[in-house]
Amino acid sequence: MKQRFFEVIGQLVDVAGNPMPDVLLSVLDSDDYSDDLIGVGTPNSDGRFCVSFTREAFNQDWFENEDLPDLYIVVSKLDDEGAPTAFFQKDFPDRTFEGGKEDLGKIVVTDDSPVTTAKGSVIYDFSNVRRVDVDDEVIAHVLAAVTERVQAVTGWEDVAKGVPIKQTYELLSVIQGITAGAVGKEKELPWWSELHQRVQKSVLGGIAAVYDPFAREVWLDHGLLGQAGLDIMKASVAHELVHAGQFDHYPDMVNTYRTSLVAHDLRMRYGVRKDPAEPIPEELIQQLLPSFVFMCNLEGYARYVEKQFFARAHTCQRYVPQIRLGLIVGSAPVLSLANLTSETQHPPVVSANATEQEKATAWLSALDALAYKAEQYGCDQWYSARQKGDAPVPFSATLGDELLAKVTEYAAKQWDER
Repeated sequence: MKQRFFEVIGQLVDVAGNPMPDVLLSVLDSDDYSDDLIGVGTPNSDGRFCVSFTREAFNQDWFENEDLPDLYIVVSKLDDEGAPTAFFQKDFPDRTFEGGKEDLGKIVVTDDSPVTTAKGSVIYDFSNVRRVDVDDEVIAHVLAAVTERVQAVTGWEDVAKGVPIKQTYELLSVIQGITAGAVGKEKELPWWSELHQRVQKSVLGGIAAVYDPFAREVWLDHGLLGQAGLDIMKASVAHELVHAGQFDHYPDMVNTYRTSLVAHDLRMRYGVRKDPAEPIPEELIQQLLPSFVFMCNLEGYARYVEKQFFARAHTCQRYVPQIRLGLIVGSAPVLSLANLTSETQHPPVVSANATEQEKATAWLSALDALAYKAEQYGCDQWYSARQKGDAPVPFSATLGDELLAKVTEYAAKQWDER
């Protein structure tokens, strides 16, 4: 039986033996016509890197049928805006991948090994590739790889027990169904085309996975994860298993989650209202901030686990055009991605003497769907700041009480400075 799962590790150092973390590393498979990009990312602070992948990642071309990859790496310098310039290449021919693993050891990076053989997908090619076939074998492999680590980090047992992993090519439709069911209104939410439009237009792409706490199941985006590859799939499943643990250990959060979806529905309905001059309704002012902070805590902790304990272990994930997993590489605090009022939304209306709560509600109401979600993911900082050494921080279901005042102050300030 041909080997399907692979892992490559190594360490980048300079000529003095110092680690090189502040570079971009691409791991590729050499082919006759178009080389396959297996992974690209930034090494850890000690220069170490790791990429796991399946056989499909180095057989991306038509009729390609290699048993083992012909590896080489390309190292690029990053300018102040993060744009790469390749300056070093090293080949690793005839690797046997005993047990599917290969250690490239210490790689001394110099300025005198120019890029010579890179062809085709060198750095950011993610548009028309298939890095992994998302099937039952791959899902079982991913669960085996991440479940124990999620349990060790969170302290929760059996996070994957009784949680089916399902696939779809229409993850947005799944999310719409979850939201509509929670809201208890029409199947076609009146603002849904706004979210769909923003996601489709954005270079960030769609969402890779979602956990449905009402049905207790994880949904994966088959198409996106097929392009993204094995490491991203591991990070995505780990993130959703954290959610499974949160709701299993704090069952009251299911109803709070439902309330949060109702508040989000109110927010979006207000944004696409018929009367642009209509002020923010009192119901939205009372519900939006607590619901937003609840989601900040929920998503912030899952992203904290994902970023600190999965992305740092598997470093070559940077090419993914996806909002949450693209944020893995970053380390921003509460993100200022406020793309205020997109094409079909009306800006919120508040009085001249609005309270801090009203201003904060206005700012959150003005965020488009992607920026709204990104702000929630940015709240992983509250857990990262509590971490001491390598010991993980446990989830706190009451952290929202501490966050509420801080988020209100932050959002009100953003509204004043818009």
